[in-house]
Amino acid sequence: MPKVVDHDARRTELAAAACEAIAQFGIDKLTMKDVGKVAGCTTGVLTHYFANKDQLMEAACDHAWNGIQHKMALRLAQDKPDYVGYLSELLPISAENRTAVVVWFHFWLRGLHSPTLAERHRINRELWLEKLAAVLTAMQEQGKIGDTVIISAEIEAIDAYINGLALRAILNTADWPAERQLAELRRYLERLC
Repeated sequence: MPKVVDHDARRTELAAAACEAIAQFGIDKLTMKDVGKVAGCTTGVLTHYFANKDQLMEAACDHAWNGIQHKMALRLAQDKPDYVGYLSELLPISAENRTAVVVWFHFWLRGLHSPTLAERHRINRELWLEKLAAVLTAMQEQGKIGDTVIISAEIEAIDAYINGLALRAILNTADWPAERQLAELRRYLERLC
């Protein structure tokens, strides 16, 4: 009897392996063989699911983004939404988050030379900023940030702050452990009170 394979699950596993490979080796010189080593499979398996490296990279990009979005949604789905936790999912506070953040930084840089990737980033960023606006509005309604804070003005500032904090933590891991990142994020949000 032939082995039953869940092809969607296998694609997801391979996209996750591609994320790990990008985090380890970078994206520019990454080969299908490198991804295969991380995934524990041959390049033939990879090409069965993805026609080429570009398709695999797109799947990795989507996997990183969807993973972060899922974790963020869980933070808000609690009886008492965890707003700091929601925002912290964009920081490299765990091994899984670090991989996702590194992948995103690689894809942002590739977007400089790829109109397709640049457009994907633009769309994802617009969706993120809409969600951030909703979260800040909810925080303001619950008295967690001051009623004089202008949400539309604060959205861009928080986005830039989190991106800068994440980049510093990626580039200088020893000086920016999870505890320090979270403390800085809390301090930033307290300023809004």
